Amino acid sequence: MVLSTKRVAVIGAGVSGLVSIKCCNDEGLSPVCFEQGDEIAGIWNYHKNPREGEGAALYEALVTNASKSMMCFSDFPFPREAPPYLRHHLVLRYYQQYAEHFGLYKFIKFNTKVLKITPVPNFSQTGQWEVYVKTNGQSERKEVYDAVMCCTGLNSSPYMPEIEGMDLFEGSMLHSNRFRRGSDFRGKTVVVVGDSFSAGDVAVDTSRYAKQVYISMRDGTFIMLRMGRKAIPIYERINKRVLEYLPVGIKNYIMESIVLSETNHESLGLKSSKPMYKHRRMVNDEIANRIFCGAVECKPVIQQLNKRSVKFVDGTVVDDVDAIICATGYNVTCPYLDNDIVTGSLKVRELYLYVFPPRLKMHTLALIGFCVDIGGTGPVLEMQARWVTRVFKGFCHSCFHRPFSPMIRYKDRIADFIGAKPNFWKLLLTDPKLAYAVMFGPCYPATYRLTGPGVWEKARETVMNAQKNTQQESLQFFLIILVIVVVSLPLFALIKIT
Repeated sequence: MVLSTKRVAVIGAGVSGLVSIKCCNDEGLSPVCFEQGDEIAGIWNYHKNPREGEGAALYEALVTNASKSMMCFSDFPFPREAPPYLRHHLVLRYYQQYAEHFGLYKFIKFNTKVLKITPVPNFSQTGQWEVYVKTNGQSERKEVYDAVMCCTGLNSSPYMPEIEGMDLFEGSMLHSNRFRRGSDFRGKTVVVVGDSFSAGDVAVDTSRYAKQVYISMRDGTFIMLRMGRKAIPIYERINKRVLEYLPVGIKNYIMESIVLSETNHESLGLKSSKPMYKHRRMVNDEIANRIFCGAVECKPVIQQLNKRSVKFVDGTVVDDVDAIICATGYNVTCPYLDNDIVTGSLKVRELYLYVFPPRLKMHTLALIGFCVDIGGTGPVLEMQARWVTRVFKGFCHSCFHRPFSPMIRYKDRIADFIGAKPNFWKLLLTDPKLAYAVMFGPCYPATYRLTGPGVWEKARETVMNAQKNTQQESLQFFLIILVIVVVSLPLFALIKIT
């Protein structure tokens, strides 16, 4: 049954909100976006000083973890002159240009906060929603929409761990969302808590100015360097469609081998007891050197705090600590939704493919950007938004929840729903060079604009131009994989028999 969806409320004008507006327009829907601030692109706006009530926020030294070719939208690549990895101001400009190019600003109501979203009384027949909003200087009002796209994301509420003795500690204790620059901690002793991206960045930047920095990790981490062999970005080496056809054990072995071959985790105190696919990662080019020269020292979990001391679970104690910076992530919340729609703690695994609440009879509400990917968030958000708007139109379906799958499989699965998944065998007969690039090269966003709705005439050119940088490496990589598979299959068969 085709739903008569017309008006769509988009909550938030961050990255997921922008691409949701654009996808609504592509499908002939009428989006209205509510943004509580006065800027687009959400967390990509740098503010020199922390602001009250903000979620994730940029620090001065931030550089993207994914390369420009892997994080761009499928029909809007970064300029050719942009470097492979980008400072935050270049990313912000990209999203501003995206909004300008596709005329998105006119659909956004700034300084307007969404207070509550509830189904209309006859929701089971109409699928409509009541959206309660308040614009600065005005009274609260109610508007009715045919569908809603929640685009407020994962990083809206900072998570602070409970540590024994927190109330006794006399130094400063802050979440990394309030960290801006390492120079603020000049000459101080600092403990950074965390084992992923922001923890590494904060530790490195602070160590350039501090007297000493300690990084407290639960069980080590896996360091991934941005620039891999032959100056190829790391995620362009490991995010390849061909890897999805390998046995899981072999694929994980290949990825972990690449990472461990570039940094000696054990000698630096970074070694984890878990395999890489079950643990946290840290994209960071400098932390190994900072540890090597003693500016940063690795520590286990904090056991207890005192007035100015920190005791760790291995019994060691650091005295005269001036600050503790907790890079401990965020609580996943969606306060404007009732618990009957999504649980209060917002357990994302409950959502069908991390998008649709399974409790709803009518699939007219979707959450965009409530998942974590490996290799570039933008294309995942875009694929979700393309699927959701097709569901709203009645051209695609949403059904029961299935467990997690890797991001290429995730995007391929959604692309299959909307008819945008590239067909390797068809391409092999009609365009062998493109087929090779799609299968054995990085999973570039533009591969999802080669076919189906929203075909982009420059998709092939974009894929092939990006592929030139990695073509030779891809062939070598494929041959290595082929050898490993041939050698390993008899071993796997023997293990299965015994």
